[in-house]
Amino acid sequence: ATGLEPLLAAEQVSPAVLTCRLPPGFSAVRLGGILRDEAIWVSFESGYLMERNWIQFCTFGEPLAAELAELPSRIAAALPYCRG
Repeated sequence: ATGLEPLLAAEQVSPAVLTCRLPPGFSAVRLGGILRDEAIWVSFESGYLMERNWIQFCTFGEPLAAELAELPSRIAAALPYCRG
């Protein structure tokens, strides 16, 4: 629904970390900055993530179900501002 493509299938990775590719023409750094400004903490600034245009979502601890449920719509709302 968000246009983000998981790097690996769910059965191949930790359930606490989701690494995604952005669609062509979109910037993971821009998306990460927008989400950070909205107090959604994601990984996007390390060298290997920036080189590959990847973003990581981590659910360490106990995230609130309501926050996780609204995450796809917040990503989708941010994506139009992430071209380039």
